Amino acid sequence: MSIVDLFEKLSSLNLKVKVTDGNLFLSGDENLITSEIVGQLRHHKLALIDMLEHKEHKSSPVAGNYPLSLAQEEIFSTYLADSSTLQFNLCSALILQGELEKEAIEKATRLLFDKHESLRTRYFVSDDHEYIQNISELEELPISWCWSLFNCNQNASAIEEACLGFSRLPFDLSADPMLKLLVMPLTKRKFMLAMLRHHISTDGWSFAILVKDFCTFYNSVINQHQIVDDPAKSNYIDYVLEERSYLKSSKCHEQRTFWEHASKSRTVPPILLKGVKNESVEITGISNFELDGPIVHELKCISQRCRGSLYTVLLTIFNLTLLKDELINNTGKHSISMGTDVNLRNSMEFEDTVGLFVNRLPLVFLYDSSETIFEAMTSTTLAFLEFMDNKQLPFQEITRVAAGSAGAPKDRKICALFGLHNNPHSEFKLQELQIEQNIFFPPSFSNIPITLYFTDVGSGLIAELIYQKHRVSSLEVDIVINTFKKLTQHIICNPDDSLLSSLRDIESQLKADRNARRKPFSTIKKSLMGRS
Repeated sequence: MSIVDLFEKLSSLNLKVKVTDGNLFLSGDENLITSEIVGQLRHHKLALIDMLEHKEHKSSPVAGNYPLSLAQEEIFSTYLADSSTLQFNLCSALILQGELEKEAIEKATRLLFDKHESLRTRYFVSDDHEYIQNISELEELPISWCWSLFNCNQNASAIEEACLGFSRLPFDLSADPMLKLLVMPLTKRKFMLAMLRHHISTDGWSFAILVKDFCTFYNSVINQHQIVDDPAKSNYIDYVLEERSYLKSSKCHEQRTFWEHASKSRTVPPILLKGVKNESVEITGISNFELDGPIVHELKCISQRCRGSLYTVLLTIFNLTLLKDELINNTGKHSISMGTDVNLRNSMEFEDTVGLFVNRLPLVFLYDSSETIFEAMTSTTLAFLEFMDNKQLPFQEITRVAAGSAGAPKDRKICALFGLHNNPHSEFKLQELQIEQNIFFPPSFSNIPITLYFTDVGSGLIAELIYQKHRVSSLEVDIVINTFKKLTQHIICNPDDSLLSSLRDIESQLKADRNARRKPFSTIKKSLMGRS
């Protein structure tokens, strides 16, 4: 039995092991402490003492091999099938005001890798054909691999080209560090810092943690301050082991039952997925728009009335935007399969931990053209809350449950993806180093036809509409955005209006806007169904 298997065994039996004065102590139900467990504790005694004492001083696992989470396993499986894929590259950048010193960059980078073991983790297939992640010691990782300096001479096209090339650098998961930095001087006291991560080791929440820690370290080095940093409260390996314990629990069984029922109860197939193979990874385009502060304030007021949140109101608007034609042309009930990524940092323990804590949920919403807009928002809220109560079951398990569910529709793919990002780690201030601007690079490739992400920027929301270019034209993207904006304004002014009449009114406005166009409008539905 490996040390990881031993921890899983102890966790499943609710047995706790701790070290005191160099000795191991086991607590829990004595009837569950078998001779096999005692023997394994003796066999792994020295390693256990080393691991537990290390964790007491710093929340970081000792270097070695560990299992992957289910989300990591899915990414790694895709990577092994095509190691050149770029769909898991996550690239973001920020413009910083302050002095640029190469030595400080290197020291801050070293401190960042020392704090977050996910950045120095590599991925392999064991001799037993199992996926494993290996945490390396910092000394084994050449920091020169992790960052580079590019002198752009303030040339805008050179900056854009450098960032695009940087965002498409491939990762060798068996050798590369999981974070790469690109530093570009812009002026004497301004520079750009781009961070490229692989999704197997980080998520969107992690980026804000990395930025905060890097800037704090860099600021301390520049000012020659003593670096006092609280270690992360926990580490990603703890989460992996917790997930494995959860998969054997009664709670997991209950959530499997919920998702099985949800699959059976979806009697209307998602209209935007007929004929779409959304497993295929395609080149993406992006279009941006904004919702200013006053609009966001009004939407928040409406959300309180329907006992929802800004998230559920925006989600309702996006759902209705994509369902508009169906609700107008075929009155009655229509459903939509909408994906959303949820953060599984369920406790403060993992709040400042870098890793892959995202779970993708295939939500299903049902709307009736005879209901009011307010009723539609309320039904979204109620359905969303029910899904959130069962969000812990990994997407891979949800897919397996749905695949084996008798009576479930064959087409379970996610037709679109929605998200709202608001990360508390993004809010921090330093005396010498200031963040002037955040820059987000859209994924170059995606297996989802259309995605809408909102980011809270304090004064309002910035939206990124990411779409597969071969399925959605720029004209159709404009219509989606215009529909979303018009529906938003209509909801603010007339939330109690009939859904059908509201959508018909918006469609009339859209037709008036394009009445000078000779080319007939091809709906977003037809686009997502694929072109001949």
